[in-house]
Amino acid sequence: MIKPNRNTGQSREQWEEEIRRNNLEWAKSIDKWGDMDYTLVYSNLPELVEEKFNIHIMEQALRHEIRLKDGQTKTYGVIVASKEYVFLNKTAYRLRHEEINELSEEISLFWEYFPRYKDKKLVGVLACVYCDEPNISYAEQKGFLVVGVGFELLEIKNHPDFEPKVWADNA
Repeated sequence: MIKPNRNTGQSREQWEEEIRRNNLEWAKSIDKWGDMDYTLVYSNLPELVEEKFNIHIMEQALRHEIRLKDGQTKTYGVIVASKEYVFLNKTAYRLRHEEINELSEEISLFWEYFPRYKDKKLVGVLACVYCDEPNISYAEQKGFLVVGVGFELLEIKNHPDFEPKVWADNA
């Protein structure tokens, strides 16, 4: 971890706020490049969920594309899996109800498209650069883990006592 520079006279709080601002600016620039899924989520989500769930990620996929029965294709941004869990991520620059509802729909069809994960517990993850309190609360009502830019490049934004919903295939 970078330590505050004693020569600048910055307090720890000022230093931490500067780190947050720098991370936010960096995240804004990667969104302009169109690489948010890769640079922000794919690179950081495995470690974050390993810590939160005390698991080991064995597999991760970026922009996983599947062909639907009608011949059309569907692309999933980031999927990470351990022996017991699979995490389905939806990435958005700004978290809104629309992305939260879209992830709900994707979860309802997940095992149909990914039968190889039928034995795993599913957790929905919403990753974003910006998220506000009303949308974090709405995502929590739906059971989703929310991650976003902060002091750590990618950190959990849910309320401290929140536990994400775990879906299982009931087929």
